Amino acid sequence: MAGVPAAAAAVEQLAPAPVPAQRPATRRLGMYPPEVNFLKDLVYGGTAGVVGAATMFPVDTAKTRVQNEKVAAGARRAYTSIYGALKTIARTEGVRGLYNGLQIQALGIIPEKALKLSVNDSMRYRLRSADGSITFFNETVAGAAAGFSQVLVTSPMEMLKIRLQNEATKPRAQQRPASAIVREVVAGGVGSVYRGTAATLLRDVPFSVLYFPIFSNLKLFVARHDSTGVFRYLHRPGTSPDELNVNHRVGALGTFVTGTVAGMVAGYAVTPADVIKTRLQSQGGKELWVNIPTCARLTYQREGAAAFFKGAPARMVLIGALFGIVVVTYETLPRYIPL
Repeated sequence: MAGVPAAAAAVEQLAPAPVPAQRPATRRLGMYPPEVNFLKDLVYGGTAGVVGAATMFPVDTAKTRVQNEKVAAGARRAYTSIYGALKTIARTEGVRGLYNGLQIQALGIIPEKALKLSVNDSMRYRLRSADGSITFFNETVAGAAAGFSQVLVTSPMEMLKIRLQNEATKPRAQQRPASAIVREVVAGGVGSVYRGTAATLLRDVPFSVLYFPIFSNLKLFVARHDSTGVFRYLHRPGTSPDELNVNHRVGALGTFVTGTVAGMVAGYAVTPADVIKTRLQSQGGKELWVNIPTCARLTYQREGAAAFFKGAPARMVLIGALFGIVVVTYETLPRYIPL
């Protein structure tokens, strides 16, 4: 029996040494992107886009008129400001004039916002770090992917919308129905449908690179500094929120405010690209402005540097409020209408 302890000792020496317990990664308050259900996000994103577009469309109409107005030296402007444009349009064309092109926007914004929001969320999840959070740099990469993906829908949609918004400036007898404008554009082939795509990319990719990181980091700031609880998300009884996840701490009001501020900053920054895009996509714009460099040069020569920020205040209001409404709808819908 004396050999038994010796044999046991030999077996013990051959057995692998116990692995020391791994210390769990220290988590801190931050953005932890959840796994994405692409189909659900398309539904929520599309719904959010329609709600936002219907709410802010009159401001978009006024912005388009201001940006596209061409005034000779010494001539009087028809639209002196966004507020003035809203009043003038409502007075001369009625409330209907403020919503010219909404039908195109409503149809196009469903896939546009669905793509933008769901691609951003999906990329954020794929680019997260080992602890589940996401770095600022990876947020900009996800935003760039979202901005690039949406242009497939955004470019033709916005061109048709701009054409319809400007159609109302013609004498009533010369105005054409939306169906005639759509047929004209489609008849020109792919080049006609996607006219202004380069300018749309020049606007939408930088916008998304700016917007999504600013939005998420503003939410993080609010989560850290909201001592009064006014921006907190009130969880239903029985739920166990992750208090270290910003999205589980910031509620609808906080999401709307941070989304609006981020939209205003990003919208203002890319206004020059929006002015160029609007001019190139207007009827006769390609013939008049030729391409992005020529449009930029002629605009500067004829109207000065200030022309590149035509409609900038309106874009800040429009894009800020639009994205505030969109993101709060997008993030709130799953809580009340789970799919």
